[in-house]
Formats: sequence, C-alpha cells, structure tokens
Amino acid sequence: MQELETGKSGIHRALAALQETMALLPDYTFKKTGSTKPVHESPFDNSMLGTSIAGVVGGLLALVLSLAIGFIVRKRSAPQEN
Repeated sequence: MQELETGKSGIHRALAALQETMALLPDYTFKKTGSTKPVHESPFDNSMLGTSIAGVVGGLLALVLSLAIGFIVRKRSAPQEN
C-alpha cells in the first residue's frame, strides 16, 4: 500500500505519532504486543480477521451513535408537560 507524503510541521508529526500508538487495527490487521507496526503473517489469517473485526466494530459504533442521536432528538422534540 502506498503511503501519502507527510507534512513536515511539528503538529503533523506529533499527531501522526499519536495515531500510530493509538490505532487498534492499523491497516486493518492486528499489531504485535508492544509494537506500532501491524502483523502480516499470512494474507488470510490476520488480514481477513482484522478486516472483519474492524467492520463489525465500526458497524456497532455507527449503530450506537445513531441510536444515541435518535434518543436525544426524540427527547428534545417531545412535548413538555407543565
């Protein structure tokens, strides 16, 4: 996979380092414990599992976020009783 050219500013480097350390599934694969680099042992073992888990987690987060927004909007638009 080709990486985009990175900026040279200090804030860009700091945020890129933060993203590298916080990424749960970098490149949709699992990273080794204590490493910031993803593990690519077999194209089917790790990559497909990481992609599947990333899709399921992303779908669940989108569902939870949309339900939360729906409940907030519904609560605010409900008629107020005095």
